[in-house]
Parts: sequence; C-alpha cells; structure tokens
Amino acid sequence: MGPMTGTSEEEPADGDLSGGVRDMSGDDAALAFALKSLPPARVSEAFRDKLVRDFEHWARARSERPWAAVRARLAAARETLWPGASSWPLALAFSLSFVVGLTAGLALLEPPDRHESNEPSLIALFDSPEGIDLRESGGG
Repeated sequence: MGPMTGTSEEEPADGDLSGGVRDMSGDDAALAFALKSLPPARVSEAFRDKLVRDFEHWARARSERPWAAVRARLAAARETLWPGASSWPLALAFSLSFVVGLTAGLALLEPPDRHESNEPSLIALFDSPEGIDLRESGGG
C-alpha cells in the first residue's frame, strides 16, 4: 500500500482497501502507517547469542524437572491420539466417553426388580442359577 495522501482517514488515495486501514480508527491507521514505514530492527550478534544460550539453559532446566518425563510421555501420547490438538479437547472427549460408558454400564447392571415391565433385561445374563452360591469356596 502506498503513502496515504487522501483526504479521508478511512479511504487511501490509491484505492487499495485490502490493507485493513478502512476498518481502523484515525489513530490506529496512523500508527499502522508509521510502523510500516519504519525500517526493520537490527539485532546484534551478541544479543542473539545470549538469547539462544538462555533458551538452551531454560530448556535444559525444564527437561530436568521431576515430572518432565511424565509430561513428555503425555505430550507424545496426545500427539499420537490427536496431532496438533491441545490437551483440553482430549480431556473433554475422554470425560464425555467416560460419563457415557459409566451411564451405560450402570443402566445394564440395574437390578431387574427395579424394572416396571416384565420384559427380560440384560442383567439376567449375569445372574447365577438359584442353586449355585458363588461366594462359597471350593475346598474347605
């Protein structure tokens, strides 16, 4: 986008509206124009080297913390299950599946006398015949 020489703050003179200046207020547009006209910042080699050294020191110290191995394994498992996702969608999916499974399991294990209908239930599969006591030990 070229320099703004138009009379309106919201409409550049060259007609280019794709720069996002049209949606900004006067101060925001002036700041955006001033920042675009500045030369790129120069970073000294000494500062860059110190920054890299400090980051390497921080990364090494972080990897030596007590739970670092557990966190690394959880992160690897998260990347295996859902690459690129953060932890909260996985935790939500696991929680919802746990609640649905627990609800279905409790519904299947509900005693038959609590049913109001005479239809056979799945709990009958887990009932033992009346003559067998499963609590008795075999050898005594």
